[in-house]
Amino acid sequence: MGRPYKESAQNGNFAVQTNLITMSKSSYFSGEPIFSQLLSFLPKQKVKSIAEYLSSDRYIKRFDSYTHLVTLLYAVISDMNSLREISVGMLSIANKITHLGVLECVPRSTLADANKRRPPEFFEKVYYLLLEKYRESLSDSRNRHLDAIDQKLYVMDSTTIALFKAILKGTGQSKADGRHKGGVKAHTIIKVSDFTPCFVRITAAAVHDHTLLSEVNIPVGSYLVFDKGYVDYAVYEDFTSRGITYVTKLKSNAKSSNHKDINRLEDKAVLIDERMTIQIHDKGDNQHVCRRIAYWDKVKNKVNIFLTNNMDLSAYDVVEIYLRRWKIETNGESYRLKETQRMMKKIQANNKKNSSI
Repeated sequence: MGRPYKESAQNGNFAVQTNLITMSKSSYFSGEPIFSQLLSFLPKQKVKSIAEYLSSDRYIKRFDSYTHLVTLLYAVISDMNSLREISVGMLSIANKITHLGVLECVPRSTLADANKRRPPEFFEKVYYLLLEKYRESLSDSRNRHLDAIDQKLYVMDSTTIALFKAILKGTGQSKADGRHKGGVKAHTIIKVSDFTPCFVRITAAAVHDHTLLSEVNIPVGSYLVFDKGYVDYAVYEDFTSRGITYVTKLKSNAKSSNHKDINRLEDKAVLIDERMTIQIHDKGDNQHVCRRIAYWDKVKNKVNIFLTNNMDLSAYDVVEIYLRRWKIETNGESYRLKETQRMMKKIQANNKKNSSI
């Protein structure tokens, strides 16, 4: 808190003294709306530099890339689901949007045109800019007990987002009510140490998972975990040549040969640990050398067959690496919710403290 400022004045026979108390000189989280505080983490000049580099504001007079980004962030945080909601919502706070760096409310038609014409690479580069800028802050509370493998571990998975069948083709067999599991499919790679996506691709739900595996570009020496829906033995061989370790499950129709035991089975849960070769294509002589591990799951009373190209790790370590994927799936959503609640409580506490001063 700043020093009290005292001012005295003579008014006839009376001495008038006023005590003015100033607030802290720090402008960090002081008297700002919560959304405005969140936007303070967004480097505006660098965002505009990205827009200039991609020419995403060419022929644009008012609704520039930064305003578009702020509008969409407002829609996401406010849980809005349509262009009408966004337009009406922004109009309802028209007297406050100057705090957000937005000069005017956007009409629904303008927002629709911007969504169609502005290149998605702009938002992609902004995301990676923020990820690189705040990577250490994101991972600070989670890296303390991670070992060397966790620092290099990536998890790949996909999820289907249902949409109208008239918009995008559905996939799979029809359900009893005639509906398809369709819409779009989000393919995501999460780096375990950061717990944030480093790769995202949106495709139609009918696109098979394995077609995205060839687009993976992670550093040499990394570990990649994915389910058997991403099976592509040619890419598995490419991972081996690039020094990338993969861990997945083995499909039952894999054609294998040249089985040879690798390690003495010290863990009773490890039923098989062997080196083998898999035929990459039905026709041809190309083969992929890999490792098969059969592990007994005591909890679910079933045998899981894992596949990897790493011959040095213990069988138990390979199983543990794959189990990281399950933990992220089950704990990811609850963790994100807790982190968001913690951040909001911290911001509200700062607001309450500053307003009491």
